Amino acid sequence: MSPWALSLEPFSDTLKACATSSAWFCAWRAADPSAGLELRGIFGAYPNARDVTWLQEEPRNMGAWTFVEGRLRALLGPERELRYVGRPELASPAEGWSDAHAAEQHRIIATILEGVVSHAG
Repeated sequence: MSPWALSLEPFSDTLKACATSSAWFCAWRAADPSAGLELRGIFGAYPNARDVTWLQEEPRNMGAWTFVEGRLRALLGPERELRYVGRPELASPAEGWSDAHAAEQHRIIATILEGVVSHAG
């Protein structure tokens, strides 16, 4: 089974509503080091894409970002920008309060959608 899938959980409802021809979403379901060739093919299918965003729900220092950042930058090359959207570095994997979690989830979704809307023109 491929580690790449068009699965948008936990942001699926909001992101599906704004999917346009100028934005494409995919989720990496497993941190598989051998996925580079498949990822190279995905990026190759969008040669005009200049902005790539890594979106994760976990804090920056706890999710896959630290594993994939260097690998993605190497695949993307200098002509494409890679940015991170997610929770900041935290000592705990959880917010601690449901209201704080909901507010942070809203911020993450708003941030990713801001990029989509600004590029959709």
